[in-house]
Amino acid sequence: MTVFRNHLYVTAICCLLLSNAAFADPILKYNNSTLFQSAITDQSFKGVNSATDPRTPVVIETFNKIYPGQLTSLGSTFLSVNVSPLNAMITSTIQVNKKSPIIFGAVTYKKSDPDWTHFALDFTIDLPEVGAYNTSGIDELSLSVVDNSGFIKSWGWEFPAIHEDFNNFIVPLNDGAGTDGSTNFFEDSQFDITQSSMLILSYRGTLLNYPPLPVTVNPLPKPSIWTAITDFETTPADPVVPEPGTAAVACTLSTIGLYSFLLRRKR
Repeated sequence: MTVFRNHLYVTAICCLLLSNAAFADPILKYNNSTLFQSAITDQSFKGVNSATDPRTPVVIETFNKIYPGQLTSLGSTFLSVNVSPLNAMITSTIQVNKKSPIIFGAVTYKKSDPDWTHFALDFTIDLPEVGAYNTSGIDELSLSVVDNSGFIKSWGWEFPAIHEDFNNFIVPLNDGAGTDGSTNFFEDSQFDITQSSMLILSYRGTLLNYPPLPVTVNPLPKPSIWTAITDFETTPADPVVPEPGTAAVACTLSTIGLYSFLLRRKR
């Protein structure tokens, strides 16, 4: 009877390990100024601020899809960190086209060929001022995934779906329209989430009376639209389902082997 109890115990442990392994591990996790600074330094995170930056054409093409006919000039976005009191990554976008008060800013995150199928992006962003289109403040926030062929999938939250202060979003990247209260959605028919190497967090806003950055965190002397990102990480969106019979076969084979070993020990 002792052997039978051991058999059940080993079977339970085996299946538990396989069950835990069926969930994807986080691809990225940034939740303090130290981690954000490291990612800025190695250029995993980049603000789009130069026509010669290879990410700029991708961002412009993305903007033309999610803001059709609206992009007159891409603002220059710079990144820094604030240790206290925000403990966050600061994005600061300055106006390039002086003829229009509307500014488009973007932050990119790029790694090599991750498969985002089973992940959700959990991010928190502080917006100091929000408002309707063409009034002072940010009027729309967007998250876009870009695959290796340049095709995109994008969610947008347009005012009043965003609010002043901290906004938290959890977006399963395999989901579609309406995810976490999103008001806008776009997806290229050829988009491939299994070969998607870039994330773009972007915003559209109007400078006008936008609150200035505190002196302690201001990376630029010029007025800008700014945000503070305090959290940017992936979490499992759903279990990675093994091929039919895989878990059962693995558990059975492992249990048979250990059961035979225990029988030999019992003799």
